[in-house]
Amino acid sequence: MGDYTDLYQNIAAFMVKPEPGDELYHRHDSRKYMEIEIGFRRLTPIAAIEEELTRRLTKACAEYADKMKDGLSKTALEDVGFYLDGKYFALGLRTRRVTTKASIMEVAEIDRLVRLYDTPSNYFVIALVDYELTYSTKQEWGRLFEIRIDDVTLTDVEHLDWHSLSLSEGGKGELQLKLISKPMINPVNNRQSWLRELYTRLVGYYDTEVKKSIKKLEQAQRRLAELESRG
Repeated sequence: MGDYTDLYQNIAAFMVKPEPGDELYHRHDSRKYMEIEIGFRRLTPIAAIEEELTRRLTKACAEYADKMKDGLSKTALEDVGFYLDGKYFALGLRTRRVTTKASIMEVAEIDRLVRLYDTPSNYFVIALVDYELTYSTKQEWGRLFEIRIDDVTLTDVEHLDWHSLSLSEGGKGELQLKLISKPMINPVNNRQSWLRELYTRLVGYYDTEVKKSIKKLEQAQRRLAELESRG
């Protein structure tokens, strides 16, 4: 496994650069109904911000990639993908507004992450972007919103310390990032030890779920037997 710290820092620095035309046109000034216009499309503020930051991340990666991966589906694990030095980098864009008090963020669906890592030359890279919105004084036509990027952190998922991670309960199983403080990144973590910890936690989680299911099954069987015994 290689060290791509310099690559990640270069991509992060490229994303932070302000570019002409990055303004987002705010069409409606209402707390109940807001839209942002990009080209001829109108999107919700969150959708517009996610799209704009994905565009910036794609452009940054293209500066260093041997080849970009096209045709990613909306359900794909990654938001941006590229090839470099015979390796594939799957980047998951995760954003948080500085003034928002979010406490948890979904990082990846565990099954998809595990399948991606079945191939040693694949990397899943978290691109965590802290941003804020600034805007002009309200005019007759609306407002111009600009995205101010405060911080961009790129790291391989296996470098995220487990003190900053948790597993979701139920559903398909999600790896989550705690947002109480800045994520703890440990670059000396290797993939094998990180995956070992992931599987250990999964075994414990599913063991608990199985015991719960067995208990519920036994309760249902007992009630069914009691019902049938009454004739």
